[in-house]
Order: sequence, then C-alpha cells, then structure tokens
Amino acid sequence: MFVSSPSSPHIDLWETIARSPTQPTGWGALSSAPITLHMASIYLLFCGPGDERRVSAVFSSRKAAEEALRLGDRWSEIEEHEVDGALPDAPSGHSLFSVRERESEEPFAFRRDAFLADADPNVDFDGQTYSVDVWAMNEDHAVQLGTEIIDRHKMVQGVPH
Repeated sequence: MFVSSPSSPHIDLWETIARSPTQPTGWGALSSAPITLHMASIYLLFCGPGDERRVSAVFSSRKAAEEALRLGDRWSEIEEHEVDGALPDAPSGHSLFSVRERESEEPFAFRRDAFLADADPNVDFDGQTYSVDVWAMNEDHAVQLGTEIIDRHKMVQGVPH
C-alpha cells in the first residue's frame, strides 16, 4: 500500500509498519492487528458575501487552511467538516420527507436534508398548514404516510377532516 504526501511522494505503509520499533516486526505482526486509515476532517475555505458564498479551496489540515485564509477575500472563513461521518439513522432505502397539508389543497411532500434536520414525528399546525416529517421511499410514499399521521392527529384533536 502506498500513501502520497507532499514531503514524501510514495511511502510504503506496510513496510513502515513492519519496521516500526514500537510494534512487533515482520509481516506476521500485521495479521494480528487490523489497520484502518481514514481522514477525520477536511477544511473548506469559503469566500464571497452572502448569496455569492462559495468554496474556494479544500485542505486536509487546519494549518494549511489558515495559511490560505490570507489569500481569500474579506468574507473568507474556514469550516471544518467530518469526512465519512455517521449517516443519519434512516430505514434502509428511505429518505427524509416533510409532508404538508392545507385546507382545500392536495397534500404534498418534499425531500429534506437529513444531515441538517432531525426528523420530527410530531404534527405541527400553524393555523393553516399541517406538517409532519416522515422517512419514506419516495414522494408518493411520504404523502401516504404523512396524511395518515396527520389524519390520526386531527382525530385525536377532534378536528373534522
């Protein structure tokens, strides 16, 4: 296995591990301890104001991102993001949808960003619109599930439907 880095273009990782003074030596040492390599974070350099905000560069270390910060504009900032982080706890093959139902309109659903939003299983009513979040396989499935939940909520609240 070879790993590239700026200071050493090709490092034979297996050879390095096999020769490590703190670990048992030889290829036999590798069979008893599995090795997992992963990058914990990346650092995004954002530039531009408000609606024009964009990613200008991506770095594997905070130090490199901070060094590049001076090359951006006055709105430049660094954001750290986890690489290969945990996925939201979703049923297999399902996406997060928000279902909306308004009086005298057909209910509709739209897919939500499950990385940024928590699924809210409670029905909300703002005086005009009922809404609920559901995990569903597609938009039609979401509308079916969501309207069932909203109808049950209305029944418990004594609201005619």
